[in-house]
Amino acid sequence: RPANRVPRPPPRLFASAMLSGRVAILMVDDREVGSPSPSGTTLAYPSLAFALNAEYACSHGYDLLYYRMVGPSCSHATQGERHGSYCKLPAIAHALGRGYDAVAFIDSDSYFRIDVPRFRNMSVPQLVAEYSPPLTATAPRGSPSAWFACDLPQLGDRPNGGFHVWRAGEMAKALLAHWWHAPAGRFATEHDFEQHVLQWQLHHLAAAIPALATLQLKAMADTFAHAVAHVDHTKAERRRPLLAAALLRASLEAPARPAPAALMSPLASSH
Repeated sequence: RPANRVPRPPPRLFASAMLSGRVAILMVDDREVGSPSPSGTTLAYPSLAFALNAEYACSHGYDLLYYRMVGPSCSHATQGERHGSYCKLPAIAHALGRGYDAVAFIDSDSYFRIDVPRFRNMSVPQLVAEYSPPLTATAPRGSPSAWFACDLPQLGDRPNGGFHVWRAGEMAKALLAHWWHAPAGRFATEHDFEQHVLQWQLHHLAAAIPALATLQLKAMADTFAHAVAHVDHTKAERRRPLLAAALLRASLEAPARPAPAALMSPLASSH
């Protein structure tokens, strides 16, 4: 190796360094925490996910932000009504504006695997570092502003909207603004909603490519063997049993501590 060549830090150290500082976990939903399931016999799955994610946030000294929407949808100033899944975008921008150095968005059907000790102790920077893809000649290190879980194993190595981590800065603002304002067409109200714009527009922009990273985090895999589990709509009937079982396992593993408190914030539908 030439003497004047400065060795690059390993990708795990690099990712951890970029995400140092104040971290918030963000959830967005129109249901109140503690609301029952349709049958009324147990908590609705977003409340179970909230409990798991609150325990994870508490374990690491993070704030858990739960933005409760005033309705099931939101609207764009010129493009009109959008499915509630789109509302995460202004919510992330708002959370970053509160002074956090990083915001980890996690869907209402997703949870940090605190029922597994190794994952319980894994901070957000460590999680990003653990699942960052290896550096190669064709995939050099960039300077990401956002890291996404991937669609593997079902739909290929594409970014998934169920879990992503954002690093505060001007690039994050620009990416979120473009994602929100990009023409949505029929996907404003049809599946796969904002993820369609992410995968087929934002992810292919020359200026965005170095700023977006797709982790090797297979959150939707049926085995749920990774640090984040995403029990997506194709597994809807399994949501409550899986989340309830994870919460029970986690409660048996967790040290005794006061019940965690979340920062509640309504998110107006006009955003």
